[in-house]
Amino acid sequence: MGYYGDFNAVRFAGEKKGGSNQWNSQCEEFNDMCKEVDIDDLNAIGPFFTWNNRGELNRRICCKLDRVMCNEHWSSKFPNSFASFLTPGISDHCPMVVDSGLNFQGKKSLLKFFNFWAEHEDFLPMVDRVWSVDVEGNPMYRLVSKLKALKVELKRLNIKEFWNISERVKFARDDLAQVQERLVMDLVDGALLQEEKVKVEKMVKLSKTEESLAEQKSRVKWLWERDANTSYFFKSIAGWRNRNKIVSLEIGEDTITSGQDRIKEEFVSFYSNLLKEKSAGVSYEGMEELITPTILKE
Repeated sequence: MGYYGDFNAVRFAGEKKGGSNQWNSQCEEFNDMCKEVDIDDLNAIGPFFTWNNRGELNRRICCKLDRVMCNEHWSSKFPNSFASFLTPGISDHCPMVVDSGLNFQGKKSLLKFFNFWAEHEDFLPMVDRVWSVDVEGNPMYRLVSKLKALKVELKRLNIKEFWNISERVKFARDDLAQVQERLVMDLVDGALLQEEKVKVEKMVKLSKTEESLAEQKSRVKWLWERDANTSYFFKSIAGWRNRNKIVSLEIGEDTITSGQDRIKEEFVSFYSNLLKEKSAGVSYEGMEELITPTILKE
């Protein structure tokens, strides 16, 4: 990698307001550098424009020159981390504070069905076994009860066969490499040849499972390429998770909270009041007047 120096440029056209709109080569070099070293902006809150020339009226120029960037390793280790841009005070740049997100408590995730479960040899017998259990109650209760029981079995299957799939792929790759290194010394060893065959089949199976998991989680279209796109998909997952969380909420004009319980309360309160306003003025008699003519016509 070449030396790029100190950038004083924006990454995208929307990151500058005022002044010249000409896109210079330094912006392109900045984006090329980010792509080459594989870094991207960390999810951030606070002022979008982090620098201004303190000009008046039409002479004022605002840019996003300050940023917190991270690589894939950071995103994996601190998936809930975010940056806070503060007000500039007497400076012309906004100070930045990084929160590791270790105290962030997100919502409990729902069970997601992964397609590779259905390809496992134990899947259909497991579903048949759970569905054959007699449950007393009305049809909806029986359906819900069996789905809950199946959910437990699916979690067990996932932990037993697919948990930490990336590490399993790595171990399988190392095992295969060890066998093939021994084969270099003895190309006609029947036992080693058979062991290599078994290890190759295991490696292929786990790799396909890992790629299927990454594809389903990534929420992007499949890249029609010959090579596996696992790294790309897991980066997409990390990026989506980083953007798809609420780390702070502005309440009123001068209050900002990052407490998850307070954020939940504010959302519930806002939509409860909103629904009450929408339903205000609608009475039973009013609804009856609207419905009755239609019923009489029929």
